[in-house]
Amino acid sequence: MNKASEARTSGAKTSGIFGTVIVLAAFVALLALGTWQVQRMVWKTDMLTAIHTGMAAEPTVFDNSATYDEYTRIMVEGRFDHAKEMYVYAINKNGLPGFYIYVPLHTDNNETIIINRGFVAPDFLDQATRAEGLPSGNVSLTGMLRNGAVKKYFIPENDITANRWFFADLAAMVDNIGQDRDTVYPMILELEADSAVTVPPYGGVTRVNIPNNHLGYAITWYGLALALLVVVFIYRKKTNRKQEEI
Repeated sequence: MNKASEARTSGAKTSGIFGTVIVLAAFVALLALGTWQVQRMVWKTDMLTAIHTGMAAEPTVFDNSATYDEYTRIMVEGRFDHAKEMYVYAINKNGLPGFYIYVPLHTDNNETIIINRGFVAPDFLDQATRAEGLPSGNVSLTGMLRNGAVKKYFIPENDITANRWFFADLAAMVDNIGQDRDTVYPMILELEADSAVTVPPYGGVTRVNIPNNHLGYAITWYGLALALLVVVFIYRKKTNRKQEEI
């Protein structure tokens, strides 16, 4: 074998080793990504199970000093401050546009919590059109605790001056009702649906918008790992065949 042939053989071996290392690294990475998605799926499934279990549990009496998880079912008593209603643009479960009515509730212990009373169609935004739905005394309410919303890039800025909100910025809502932030509970209570309510707003707007698509992602990564093995197998088979023909 001359020096040129030896150089080609040595180069082929080096290239083969390098290619094998790259393929193995890619294969391990794909398997790791698939396994990570499986772990995420298990974690997400457990979280969703806990959320739905909490939503079905008996309500806990509200304690302003307590720390609750989101989607905890809470019962609270107090008086609405209807003069400080805030209107957040919303689409209801039937796909119709309207508003969620947010209003502060003051308890007998001088605690305050922002309440999402539910959905109203645009024709019922004016309080005069739903006067029967503006209780003046103490009320007992049950709902789900939710965190305030975070602005996403495609959502407009809230027009606080016009009282038209595009997302429930809890800190800004607290400022808007004229209270110090540390005097208002740092979560929102979304009221449950109540069959006795015949005048809007209508509760029951809580949605668990937590997708669990990790099984599909895991299948994709594992599928790519399998496809990589198939490609390598076919490539090796063709390479060996060519070498046998030489």
